[in-house]
Amino acid sequence: MNVFRSLQNIGNTLGALAQQLQGAALTARHLEHFEDSLRNHLPDTAPVEAELPWRAITTAMRTSPNLVDRRQLFLGFEATRRALVFLPIDKLWAHGYVSGASEAGKTSRTLLPLALQLIACDPPSHRAHPTLAYRGPILIIDLKGERYFFNAVRQAAQRAGRAFRFFTNHPTRSTYGFNPILNLRTLGLSPEEMRDHIRLGLNLEFGGEYGKEHFAAFNREAFDLLMEEHPEAESCREYSAFLPGTNDPGKTKHWEASQREHSVSLRMAIKDLARIPALNVTTKASDQRLWTESIRMYRAFQDDEVLYFSLRSRPQEAVARIVGAIAVECFFSACRYYNEERGRSPGEPKKPGYVIIDEFQNIAGRNFDGFMETARSEGLSLLLASQSHEKLEQLGIAPAVEHSTGFRQFYSAASPRSITYLENLSGSTEQLRRKLSPLGLEPDLTTGPRFSANELSAIDAEPGFSVVRIRNRDYAQYDGAPVAMYAPHAFTYREHLSIEALDWPHDCPGLLTNAEPLAEPVPAEPGRDSPRHPTPAAPLDPPPEDTALAHAFARITITATGYRVDAEDTHE
Repeated sequence: MNVFRSLQNIGNTLGALAQQLQGAALTARHLEHFEDSLRNHLPDTAPVEAELPWRAITTAMRTSPNLVDRRQLFLGFEATRRALVFLPIDKLWAHGYVSGASEAGKTSRTLLPLALQLIACDPPSHRAHPTLAYRGPILIIDLKGERYFFNAVRQAAQRAGRAFRFFTNHPTRSTYGFNPILNLRTLGLSPEEMRDHIRLGLNLEFGGEYGKEHFAAFNREAFDLLMEEHPEAESCREYSAFLPGTNDPGKTKHWEASQREHSVSLRMAIKDLARIPALNVTTKASDQRLWTESIRMYRAFQDDEVLYFSLRSRPQEAVARIVGAIAVECFFSACRYYNEERGRSPGEPKKPGYVIIDEFQNIAGRNFDGFMETARSEGLSLLLASQSHEKLEQLGIAPAVEHSTGFRQFYSAASPRSITYLENLSGSTEQLRRKLSPLGLEPDLTTGPRFSANELSAIDAEPGFSVVRIRNRDYAQYDGAPVAMYAPHAFTYREHLSIEALDWPHDCPGLLTNAEPLAEPVPAEPGRDSPRHPTPAAPLDPPPEDTALAHAFARITITATGYRVDAEDTHE
């Protein structure tokens, strides 16, 4: 552990940092500016917990005249040589994954610092990649509802001059509206595409096995029928009004009994979303600012907005999962549609979109590996985090994360299974040891894992230390081998407390709270043969008296169970 403890006097690392930057082909003037920035921010006696080098390093890289510098995201310090560790931004385009137990630091030391750098990222004057730029909209899905994460991102967006819109399912906090139905409809998607995105967001695909596929087919068919009969509905609240009951065939003549019985998941999901006012803001809102200021994914790509979904999982765990998944689907659809529109202009590059999801396994769909591959090809970058790799194995999505990520970071190695996994991931190396022989201790060259179980346990025990694996690019030249790294915080502890204590925003135009029900919308015009709201027939004129028709009507008597027809009076 002496190697790790040596980081406590980070002031002595200026020479190593300068040598690292000089090897990265920085100009002498820029290197001098960078070195001065470090000295101004960090006294020689400052401990590593001061965390101020992060600000100086990221500022120096962002303002560098060198294009290669500007596309680097700073991660931390290599544990043994104390060199800087960078993540090339195009490796994040190939997706990233962070694993760490509670309080290990995956949010405050990786997710938040990377989010702050992406927010501050400016479009470079010269692009290194022929088809992609750097700056783009950012969507953050926070299933823990952390105030520190939320407030830090909000402040960074304000400093960068970027619009910040947020959504929460908290009943008393203010929120912008987010209507997934209208978000997809305004993109001009076909009805089939729109239904597919909503079904995936509602997670109504249960798998390919016979029994699971059987029930998934019922949900698909029922949802297709619902949207087909009522194309005029603008929200889940309006769709909910048309849903039949499980044992109520009188509400609809198009839903068969088997469809009503086996589409419980669909009906419950729509009804859950219908209860949240912020999810049902439509163009017919009494206060039009609720609609004009609501979260719209296509506008986020136009204006490089920062979107934050703060979703508390208790007691609304199912709703939080559904809202997070639908938000990602809408963001992906907007990314694809926006880049298809830009692609029609010759030489216009794709704009990347960045999605950061903490505890992503809670909203990952059944075909998550296919989604990761498609997202990368459309310009959508995913930064995913979970508490352990074992959870991914239980859900069957571990192979997708391993094969479709260009950057992986592991803060925790607490269980024997995780230690074995990281040992295998680290690869092997030759080690010189001493063995006992009849002649005494002799040197012995053996082959073993690059990180032993004891070393991984030591990394797990030290706050801020992790194992990082990055594919070769720019300054990340590790030949695919994992490295031990220390990740600093982006703020001091005092700054952390002040940011966390900030009030929840409530004075922005277009905000509402989920505790206040929306005003009743204008009723939608029912679709053809609508069973829920049939068009009333005009009353019929009674037949003329003293005719055979009048006598026939007189024999009809209304009863409690229907009607009866009295026998004809043959004598008369």
